[in-house]
Amino acid sequence: MKVLEIIPTLDEGGAEKQLCLLAAGLARQNVDVHVCALTRLGPRAQSLAESKIPVHEVNKRWKLDIPAYRRLKRLIAELRP
Repeated sequence: MKVLEIIPTLDEGGAEKQLCLLAAGLARQNVDVHVCALTRLGPRAQSLAESKIPVHEVNKRWKLDIPAYRRLKRLIAELRP
């Protein structure tokens, strides 16, 4: 099974921490986990990298950022979660 978790940023925060814990738990159960940060990476990206979980960044800059949504669509098509 392949899972793509999408979150606005990987800064320090509760949602980000829970995402990292969930991703690490799934990876331990041999699930192919990928994480995508919509706007920017943050400190939590390092802990994911240490767990060998691929992290992707869409680099969304505006509320309606069409190129960013195209990059996200391309990532989803490539990974096929």
